[in-house]
Amino acid sequence: MIITAGHRNTTGGGTPGEQERTPRFARAYVTALRDAGHTVHYVQSLDDAKDKRPDFYSGTLDQVATRVVSIAKGLDSDALIVMLDLHIEDGAAPRGCFAVVPDDPTIKPASADVSADVWTHNERARTLGANIIAAISSATGIPIRTATAPGLMSERATAVGAKGSRLAMFRITAPLRDRMVRLIVEHGNIEKDRALLDAPETPMRCARAVASVLTLESWPSDRPRRGG
Repeated sequence: MIITAGHRNTTGGGTPGEQERTPRFARAYVTALRDAGHTVHYVQSLDDAKDKRPDFYSGTLDQVATRVVSIAKGLDSDALIVMLDLHIEDGAAPRGCFAVVPDDPTIKPASADVSADVWTHNERARTLGANIIAAISSATGIPIRTATAPGLMSERATAVGAKGSRLAMFRITAPLRDRMVRLIVEHGNIEKDRALLDAPETPMRCARAVASVLTLESWPSDRPRRGG
């Protein structure tokens, strides 16, 4: 498992208040996933010796994504890896939680090339993303947002994707798409879901729900052996 806290890097960004909240979720995920027996790599904690900030990565978003690739390449080549990039949605958007699935807006969505990083060829991400969001909603009461599908949003439908560009995390990790499921998890709307998001118990409820899904998940039959 690879966990990264959204916008906790020198590039910054995100909706106001998001940077202050994502570490709470990241730390809860690390604890719950390790308790469930997973090996977890929390990217923001990996340069602590240099910056002394356990929830901040001293590098740009591109460098965070490059570190994700480096971690993944160092794991068992037969293992299926899951990378979760943890976020909270902008207040102007509809309420609810959802997962963003890689779907390269720079190429045709119906590309027949099986190596294309598009919605059709990211079945594992769609399956896991939908199950994660259903579990988070059930555990917290945050509603499921329907975008491209219930609980799922295509990368093309994001603010960046709608302009024809890739999200940096998906662009840089794309070469590992065959062995790494990559998802951006939006836990809810920072304004409309604030009471639930800021409840002290919510991060751990989300984390335990996700850990349960990852423990019980039934993957498509063509998956590599599970690990990481």
